[in-house]
Amino acid sequence: MSQQTFPDFDTLMKMAKNNPEQLEHLLREEVNEVIGSASEQHHHRLRGLQFQVDAQRIIAKNPMDSCIRISQMMHQSLGELHTTLNEFSEQHDHSNWVLNDLSDKQHDVRDIIHFQQNKQSPEAT
Repeated sequence: MSQQTFPDFDTLMKMAKNNPEQLEHLLREEVNEVIGSASEQHHHRLRGLQFQVDAQRIIAKNPMDSCIRISQMMHQSLGELHTTLNEFSEQHDHSNWVLNDLSDKQHDVRDIIHFQQNKQSPEAT
């Protein structure tokens, strides 16, 4: 559809009422174009995601149910992303704490060594 102008809302509404097969065909073309424009490494994942969306549309009782189901999929995915990012952040914070703790201990050891060296050297008296 990139070579043509996408139909306006009123045209899409008429298609939905009078020719739903044409609207479905337009949807498939658009989805395939978007997936095709993505990098090759993402094609498999995008096709799998589209399969899940299509499955929700098939089992939905009506278009509103379909919309709600797909919205729930998106919210679940965002929730999982949020959890993963929080876990990463907590691990990162813990790693920084461990590194800072190690750095503090290295400074303590250097201070002890420096103190002992000064204590043993004759110039220290």
